[in-house]
Formats: sequence, structure tokens, C-alpha cells
Amino acid sequence: MTRIVIIGGGPAGYEAAIVAATAHPESVQVTVIDSDGIGGAAVLDDCVPSKTFIASTGLRTELRRAQRLGFDIDIDDAKISLPQIHARVKALAAEQSADITAQLLGMGVHVIAGRAELIDPTPGLARHRVKATHSDSGPDGPVSSEHDADVVLIATGASPRELPSARPDGERILTWRQLYDLEALPQHLIVVGSGVTGAEFVHAYTEFGVQVTVVASRDRVLPYEDADAALVLEESFAERGVRLVKNARAESVTRTDTGVLVTMTDGRTVEGSHALMTIGSVPNTGAWAWNGSASSSGPATTSLWTGCRGRRFPASTPPATAPGCCRWRRSPRCRAGSRCITRWARVSARSGCARSRRRCSPGPRSPPSGCRSRRSTTGR
Repeated sequence: MTRIVIIGGGPAGYEAAIVAATAHPESVQVTVIDSDGIGGAAVLDDCVPSKTFIASTGLRTELRRAQRLGFDIDIDDAKISLPQIHARVKALAAEQSADITAQLLGMGVHVIAGRAELIDPTPGLARHRVKATHSDSGPDGPVSSEHDADVVLIATGASPRELPSARPDGERILTWRQLYDLEALPQHLIVVGSGVTGAEFVHAYTEFGVQVTVVASRDRVLPYEDADAALVLEESFAERGVRLVKNARAESVTRTDTGVLVTMTDGRTVEGSHALMTIGSVPNTGAWAWNGSASSSGPATTSLWTGCRGRRFPASTPPATAPGCCRWRRSPRCRAGSRCITRWARVSARSGCARSRRRCSPGPRSPPSGCRSRRSTTGR
């Protein structure tokens, strides 16, 4: 019986659990430990909520275009209930999370709501031991359980990046995960960051009639996308009345009596009612522990196997995989890492851990298509 423990229930985690549980259910035991809810930030905080929110603005877009089809509709008379929109966003995200949880349970996956840490490897067949502190406390206090694992998948995801001089407060200085608690539309929203996430919310809020200013650190929006697409987007922003401040790296965001003040490194400033920080994400590795010692940058006492064939894989260290958004190096897709562990799960379920380990031993061979074999280093 191959025992797989997955820390984190986001896309990388739950997709790997589904593949591992369905490949050879009679020979694989899968446990998922998640602290925030199955589906992870992608379902509960990021992708699903933002797309649902943007879909709400789509109706207003169609109403604005109704006159072209012969309908006389005054869009300015349409009232917007932001709390109702946010309630729908949260409800749909919760429903999808519940559906994924039910799917996992139906496949025989053991789902634990709580936080996990890696503790000392145990002798015998167990290669790792994971301690889970359950979210629900018992009559005598916190409840915990320990689980032996042949394979550990660390899929703890990522969180919005914060500037030391621009700490989100959930009221005026916001991350994209805090937007859905606002009771009223901002009067003037300053979006710090011009990547995909920032552009999405610029589109949504301008459609709701909010004045928006974008602070871009580069000479164009969407710096990692096609330049022609960025030009089209900038033209769309101009038509909507968006003020675009280019080559402006934010140094600090502070609250004022009436809103917020964004100060750039070159001394320029922008004032508004709210600031939305969309400056990227950072891996959720701060709470990891390995061999009983916590580390702020991830396991320091051993190498992590972050690809299908790791370049660093000591003979005494069993497989521990870190796919998705929690990887130190930037991953182009959160799901890319899950393909590696799902292939490992298939091999492990079919031929046993020892044989699978030989497949993933160090060597000059290239990883399978779709997988990246990278060495994880602390501090990256």
C-alpha cells in the first residue's frame, strides 16, 4: 500500500489526489490536509471569485451596448448592490469547494481540515511522518494526528505579495482577496501593479463607473504578455477614462484622512480612496517544518524533489514534492507541478515505491514533457 499525504487542497493538491486515488485505488491510500478549504485560493479567493465578479460586470457591458440593437436603456439608472454581488461570489466559490470535497470523499480520499507539518522520518516502511493539527478542537483542546507517508506532496500555494511599507488593512489598502468584503464601491481606486490580475479588476471597476488609476512599474501594462495585446488593452483603458502612470514603482502606500496616498520611488504621488495591491504572489512556505525544525524559507536540511526526476535526491531522503504556486522558482502554471506528482502516483501505484524511486533518481536524463526538474534552494 502506497501512502500519499498531500499538504494543501488547491488545484495542484486535489488534482493529484484524484489521479492517485483513481489510478489503482486498491493499492494507494491518499490523505489531503488543508487549512482553508478544498479548492484552495484558486477556488475560494482568486480565480473563481474574480471571474464571477467580472461576469457580473458583463451584464452592465451588454446593457451599455443595448442601444445599438434598438433598445433605449439608461444604464445610469441601474443601481448596483455590491454586497449582493459579493454574496453571490462567495456562495458560488463555497459550492464549488463543497463539490470538490464530495468528489474526493467519494473516491476514498481522507480529507483533514487543519494545518500540517513534516516531522522526523520514521523507521521501517514509512519514509515521512506528517503531523496534522485539526481545525476542530476537542473537549480537551486542539486535536492532532500523525500520518506515515511514502510520498509527501507539498502544495501549499501562494499568497498576495505585500510591501513592508504598504501593509493591507482590509479597509483602504487591499489585496485582491479582500475586495469581496467591501460594502460600497470605491470612489477612486488606485491599482498598484499592471499584470493580469490588476488588468482584470481595472476592467471590472471601470465598468461599475469607478474612477481608476493604474500604477505600472514598466513602460506598459501586461509586462509578461504580448506587446500588441498590451497596446490594445491600454487603448481600452484610455476609452474608459483610466489614468495610467507608467515607469512608476510604488515605494509606499499610506492612509490619509480621506483615503490613501501612493508614493513612487521617483517622488511622484497619487491620491485615491482605496488602493488595490496586485504586485504578484509569494509561496506559502513560511510555516513549513522539516525534521522538527521550522524554517521561514522551506526545508533547509534536505533537498526537495520538485520535478519528475530531481537533480538533488540523496539516497537517505524519500520523495517530497513541491508543485504549483508554492515552488520557489516561478512556475508558469499552478497545474504544471501536479502533472509531475500524478505521474509519480501512477508509477508508484503500479510498481511500488522502491521501483518508482529508481525512476526518479538523479541522472542526466531529461524530465518528461510538461514537467520541470529543478533543484529547490533556500532563500529563493
